[in-house]
Amino acid sequence: GKPAYEKVDGDGGRYLFYSSKKRRWKVHASLDDSVGGFAYAKSDGRQAPGTDLVWHVFDGSGNGFNEDRAVRCQPLAGGASEKEADGARSTASSESDSNDDASSSESDSSESGDEEDG
Repeated sequence: GKPAYEKVDGDGGRYLFYSSKKRRWKVHASLDDSVGGFAYAKSDGRQAPGTDLVWHVFDGSGNGFNEDRAVRCQPLAGGASEKEADGARSTASSESDSNDDASSSESDSSESGDEEDG
């Protein structure tokens, strides 16, 4: 399995994980792959998420997911924890230049059409 990264600043749950089913990295409030989340970036999953990914951010139930080139994912030296399915931990994190607070209606999106293309 792929690693999952957890934001650990005490601001509430945020996870970055790879969805093999959707073939993309996702940012979500939990490690739940069954519904849409805050953001996603398409990827073959061969590498950890990096600065070269193009992120699509949830803009509300009427707007769906839209590309936001200001969003970046990069390692945070000596930072947060990494959780794998077996509970192992090491260091890694994600960072965003964009607001990561999405509307509570994000679960209504169920990974809308904007996310399903290609």
